[in-house]
Amino acid sequence: MNQPSLFDWTPPCRVVPFPLQRRVGKIREVAARSVNKSPSCRERYFDQVAGGLFAALARIEVPETAQDEAVGAFFTAVEQELQRMSLLGKAGGGR
Repeated sequence: MNQPSLFDWTPPCRVVPFPLQRRVGKIREVAARSVNKSPSCRERYFDQVAGGLFAALARIEVPETAQDEAVGAFFTAVEQELQRMSLLGKAGGGR
């Protein structure tokens, strides 16, 4: 019987990217840049940011379903940051 050696086996490689919803600096930057934009301009800006995020995840071969979840979680965090900013009074120019 020809049994393969344990040293010949290589486990499948899997890239685990840093969770987008934990990129606090990027989330705050996107929120700050979009806070005073009109809804249509904000949507176009979000589309640009999403395109960049999808491209970065595709480059490291993250599956599309995981990309959708990650980018969705990122924009949920952006919306939460926008709400936080409005509650703290920073939406109108801040301190």
